[in-house]
Amino acid sequence: MRKSDSLVESITTLVTYLERRGGAGAASLASLEGERRAARGARLAHIHKIPLHFYRYLYDVIGSPHHWVSRRGMSDETLRAILHDPMVEVHLLYVNDLPAGYFELDFMPKDKIPPLRLKEKRADIAFLGLTPEYLGRGLGKFLMRSALRRIETHPKHRASRITIQTCTLDHPRALPLYRSFGFAPYAQREEIITVLD
Repeated sequence: MRKSDSLVESITTLVTYLERRGGAGAASLASLEGERRAARGARLAHIHKIPLHFYRYLYDVIGSPHHWVSRRGMSDETLRAILHDPMVEVHLLYVNDLPAGYFELDFMPKDKIPPLRLKEKRADIAFLGLTPEYLGRGLGKFLMRSALRRIETHPKHRASRITIQTCTLDHPRALPLYRSFGFAPYAQREEIITVLD
């Protein structure tokens, strides 16, 4: 835990684990360019070895309204080991040259919920979100579609199973968005989140 963080309260949330199998198919990815044009000035950048202070800024701005806390308590050393791992990618969404959101992909994730399928190629969308001022503009669909396209066309790590999770503290449109892209729940469990101030 960083020195600036202080414990406030604990909240119980229901976490839903979702998966998507097989390729996205042309139909679900066909409108990516159309969405890019609709999101005027939007562009994506793969940030190699993202600076930790910048990542923490994005994580806090995007995640604080939904009580994202798992990365807030990490030391720089632990966070750097995750983010600078060659199997992890951070892709930043810019709108008119301002940071508007990001997604983080893990191409060698550990299964959080059984069953563990050791031989299955899997990718996890560890984080996906927008800064508050860019919500409600259709950019969530653009971001999700871009994440799926990156996974399913990756030159080295194409996955046959893609996972993502959400919880009852996330944006209320998160779960419907994931389901609209073909993700189906495979497990749920209650977790206690310790909210940091």
